[in-house]
Amino acid sequence: MGTFTVDPTTLSALQGTLSGLYSELSTMYKIASSYHGAIGGSSLEGEVGNFLGAWHSGVQLIEGDMGKVMQRLGEAASSYENSEACIVSATG
Repeated sequence: MGTFTVDPTTLSALQGTLSGLYSELSTMYKIASSYHGAIGGSSLEGEVGNFLGAWHSGVQLIEGDMGKVMQRLGEAASSYENSEACIVSATG
């Protein structure tokens, strides 16, 4: 029979990594949009505006999914930590 091992610390670490990525995605949009009106030419401004619009829509979808994954990772880490504590308590 195989074994199934879950490391709550790893789940929490992954949650933290995703949280950092989540923040970076939001920051990248803010930085890119801060150049509006400063890069010259209406044609280029239009292209940058189109890109930023598509970027923002895509990032919003990703952020929504990432938020759900981060929540589930936190819940899983907490559940496994509680299970381990119960096992230790019952066998100790």
